[in-house]
Amino acid sequence: MGIIIGREHEKAELKRYYEANSPQLIAIYGRRRVGKTYFINNFFNFNFFFTCTGARKERKNIQIKHFLQQLDSKENCSSWSEAFWLLREKIKNSSTSERKVIFIDEISWFDTPKSGFIQAFEYFWNSFCSNREDILFIICGSSTSWIINKIFKNVGGLYNRVTGRLAFEPFTLYECNKYFEYRNVNFTKLEVLQAYMIFGGIPYYLNYFNHLFSFTQNIDRLLFKNNSPLKAEYQELFCSLFENDERYRQIIDILSNKIYGLTRKEIANLLKHSEGGNLTVMLQNLEASGIIRQYSNFPNRQKDAIYQLIDNFCFFYNKVIKNNDINDENFWSNYIDTGKYYNWRGYAFEIVCLIHTKQIKLKLGISGIYTTVYSWRNQNCQIDLVFKRADKVFNICEIKYTNEPYTINQEDFENIHNKIREFRTATKTYSAILTTLVSIYPLNRNKYSNVIEREITLEDLMSF
Repeated sequence: MGIIIGREHEKAELKRYYEANSPQLIAIYGRRRVGKTYFINNFFNFNFFFTCTGARKERKNIQIKHFLQQLDSKENCSSWSEAFWLLREKIKNSSTSERKVIFIDEISWFDTPKSGFIQAFEYFWNSFCSNREDILFIICGSSTSWIINKIFKNVGGLYNRVTGRLAFEPFTLYECNKYFEYRNVNFTKLEVLQAYMIFGGIPYYLNYFNHLFSFTQNIDRLLFKNNSPLKAEYQELFCSLFENDERYRQIIDILSNKIYGLTRKEIANLLKHSEGGNLTVMLQNLEASGIIRQYSNFPNRQKDAIYQLIDNFCFFYNKVIKNNDINDENFWSNYIDTGKYYNWRGYAFEIVCLIHTKQIKLKLGISGIYTTVYSWRNQNCQIDLVFKRADKVFNICEIKYTNEPYTINQEDFENIHNKIREFRTATKTYSAILTTLVSIYPLNRNKYSNVIEREITLEDLMSF
């Protein structure tokens, strides 16, 4: 049994569902490679009454064949209704009264066109499982949009039937550090941050790091050597999640060049042809998959919502790999300390900070205060991160990645004051505005540094 790093909330919730004296239908979802299957397998120590995994782009008859093989059935079935009937019989004939854990992984891949899978699953749950207190049925998938649209928003037989939902998020910096420690990969905290800036908190990617190599050597091994294990991962990510994956990649390509995001209209214009309602659906699917987020540029209305790329690996691919002619197996070793590297590094760190707003709020002492978090811009300036607080206070953040403690100079001092003026004028706010620096190390103090009222360091970002 593998050790589960972090996931304390998920462990507590799944334990509660397991111990409930009632039938449970649990939906577990999250980005591809985030560790859902590993978690479920190891939480139950691979001890399932029945388990089966969908196969991507396989025909209905092949999917049913795999299902029957997992049932150890010699029957021939041509429909999902028949397959679920055999699972029903297996449960009824079981001699044990213990909790029966049924785990169907990558469930969306079973739902091939005109397969009747959803209808058969609906009937199986409603006519049989929902009447048995010994059933814990877990459905899992990386296609979050499918889970949301076909399960949560189901208006047919599965309407309001899901009894539990677990959304798996990428690891935090803290959890990544713990994961590396568990695997005896002795990186500094700065190197853990750099790994996060490239791969995000995706355990599958982090698992490839080898303690025998330096951080830089690991990056070359994973992405730039011949037959590197993650060389084709970007394409695989989108192929596994979306139909017409090329259009989704085009949207991400556009957003990777606009780090603070774009409106739907701006994205449509850059795509250079009308997407109609399809663009809205694609943006919703990307958001559901945790690749982008939607926010409003205060004080604009919802119709001016901005879509922003928040997946570090997608950003890294588009800014570093895609636009470079990479034939050098030591590309990363030679790329660091170039101008393009510094440009990528600054924006990648901003994405990390956006993902770790809970840690920033804790350090600011506002964990219990409701906040809206966004970037802000007008024609004259850009504010990296804004916390709009329910107690009528704004925290505006400057985010700086530096190799040494940051020093505020006169230009910085004047620039920050200008941003405050621009923000007040544009938003017409009379609320208090507190300035915050988010950086790697504590701020160097000088005659200009009093323009910064609060500081967040890498230690704070890695606090939990």
